[in-house]
This record gives sequence, structure tokens and C-alpha cells, in this order.
Amino acid sequence: VVISNTEDIKEIYVSTIGDDDLNTGSVDSPYATIGKAISNLNESDKTTVYLGKGTFTSEDDANFDIDLNHRVYGGNLQFIGAGTDETFLDGQNTFRFLKIGLNTNITLKDITFINFKADNGGTLYSEGFLTVDNCVFKDSYSSGSRGGAIFSHGENTSELYVTNSKFISCSVNGHRSSYWEYDGGGAICTDNIRYVCLE
Repeated sequence: VVISNTEDIKEIYVSTIGDDDLNTGSVDSPYATIGKAISNLNESDKTTVYLGKGTFTSEDDANFDIDLNHRVYGGNLQFIGAGTDETFLDGQNTFRFLKIGLNTNITLKDITFINFKADNGGTLYSEGFLTVDNCVFKDSYSSGSRGGAIFSHGENTSELYVTNSKFISCSVNGHRSSYWEYDGGGAICTDNIRYVCLE
């Protein structure tokens, strides 16, 4: 793990050819799974997890529930890929990638998500602060009624920002409309959130 002295940002690297047992998570010694990379986070950490080229398919690369009080303690968590044509996360039609807690601040950038599935929010379920920038969601499915790819739900405090991203063949229980409030939304569904920005 590398901590920048100037910005106090923790940088962690993950590679499909990394090693969770022997490596340290640095750029020259990457971990093998996302699960290992985020196993020791706290609420004040400003953490960037860099995901290398390739397809991540392990059970330790999905189905996360992150609930950290970033809002109070000033932390945040970023996942940055090598590009949407280089870094792929595959849920194998079994897992959601991530559920985000009420005061948690997460950014996803330059990643392609494929084959994620869950009851609501096939790839992402957010009750917190979620930013998605230059990502692709493909074949993401909600078996419930909300958000084939993303479901953002909160107590009038959560926020959702989605920019420069694509949603391909995402659906919710048979529906493929791109965006909807309260119910449906093949790509995105929002319910009772403070702010949403889609560009």
C-alpha cells in the first residue's frame, strides 16, 4: 500500500496476475482481488483502488457491502480501471458488484461491468454518494422491480452522478426503459434521493 505524503491518498493496485498472500498492493506488487484491496478501509481513508487490465471474475471481486461514514470523517473510495476496453468486472449472472451505505462516498471510473444480477440494482445499489464516470454496464439485470444496472435510494440525503457512461442490454424484470423514478428503470432507478445528475 502506497500513501501519498502530499495528498494523504492511499493507493492500492489490483491485477488479474497479482497475489493476495504474497504481494503488498503496490504498483509493482499488486493484489489479485478487489476484496483484498478493500479489506482494511476506515471512514477517514481517502483510497483509490486501481484495477489493471483483464477480466475479474472471482467471488472476491464482487458482492460487496460497503458502509463507511465518509460524510462525517472525510474519507472516500475510488475504483479506477485501465479503460472500458481494458478492465472488465464480470458478475457471472450471480452477483451484484456493490451495495453502498448511507454516508459512504464512492466513485467508479473507466470500468466495464458485465453480467451482474441482483434483486434491485443489478450492478449497484446505493444509499449514499455515488459517482460513475466513463463506465459501461452491459447485460445487468434486476430480478426485482428497480434499476437493472443502478438503483439509488436514500432518505433525501443520497446523491447520484452519472457522466459519459453507457448502458447496454440492461433490464429490470423484463423492462428496458433507460431511467425511471420509484420503479422500473432498465438502466437506472432512483427513489427519494436528494440529487441526481445524468450527463
